[in-house]
Amino acid sequence: MDYYLTKSDRDGIVVLHKKVCPQLIQHSNAAYVGYYFGEYGAIQKVESMTASTVVSCPECMTDMQAENSVFEKKDKY
Repeated sequence: MDYYLTKSDRDGIVVLHKKVCPQLIQHSNAAYVGYYFGEYGAIQKVESMTASTVVSCPECMTDMQAENSVFEKKDKY
């Protein structure tokens, strides 16, 4: 699966999305993270890519590893 980062409305926060996320098409400034077989690999990559606070998208990130990771799973961003 391909993963992307988008900027949140809140300063200093980016959101991790899967390519199939319906919210992803609303963002023209999405940054491609890469192709990973699971959410955990994408999370590891993002941790090394950015110093910003990263939250997982509640629409498309469902893996238990993502929910239990250092990311915060938010209802709204």
